[in-house]
Amino acid sequence: MIAGGGSGVAAWRTAGCGIVRGEPIEQTRRGDQIMPARGVALGVQRGHRGVEPLIDHRVGHLRERATIILAQVIEVLAERALEFGVRDPSRALADRDLIAPMVEARDADTFFRRPPKVVPFAVRDARMPLFRPRDGACLDLSFDSPYVPVNPRIRKSYVRHVKNRTGHARWWRHERGPRPTIIAVHGFNADLYHLNEWFFAIPWMYRLGFDVMLYTLPFHGPRRTRLSPFSGHGFFAGGIARINEAFGQSIFES
Repeated sequence: MIAGGGSGVAAWRTAGCGIVRGEPIEQTRRGDQIMPARGVALGVQRGHRGVEPLIDHRVGHLRERATIILAQVIEVLAERALEFGVRDPSRALADRDLIAPMVEARDADTFFRRPPKVVPFAVRDARMPLFRPRDGACLDLSFDSPYVPVNPRIRKSYVRHVKNRTGHARWWRHERGPRPTIIAVHGFNADLYHLNEWFFAIPWMYRLGFDVMLYTLPFHGPRRTRLSPFSGHGFFAGGIARINEAFGQSIFES
């Protein structure tokens, strides 16, 4: 027999079959106890003759495991917080005091500074592009980025990444120009030119009459920070302040 209540299920010794929340489970005998062979009986009622709690010991074990896992998660998060530059919460509060007025002003120019009108750049033939137009050229550009971080607290540490101070782009241009130019910006960790030639349909846009440029985001590809485990790692590895500046640099350069 199965005694079911609003708060649980009680198993009696005469039961040959049990029901847990409306679904049958098989049971086997162990001495005078009826034990479930499969299935889980939750909320076993106490106080009935011959009734033994079926999962009390399991609950205790799960609580113990959950406590251990939670402690491990907290430890990992603490380590990640140090990696993300949150060693001193007062720094984050100071950054908030710097950025908040810019946000409240609702003026993009307060953070996203305007670039100079002329920036010298070096040009060379692109290395093995998938698409090389017959009536134009595919070129790789590089330039010294004039970007200066807005946040003075991280200005020195940001510009210390020498490779990130050189901008890179791939440019498909027509022989007869100038033409309207489409600037395509890849996503996080997706800086490969070959991938983006396909993703952005570069040949199609070129044949529509546009010149097209693929811009490489900060801390990606040849701009990766030293010892970065993957392309784009440096974009986020310095915490919120670094992310703000990386986006600022992206808009500034493109």
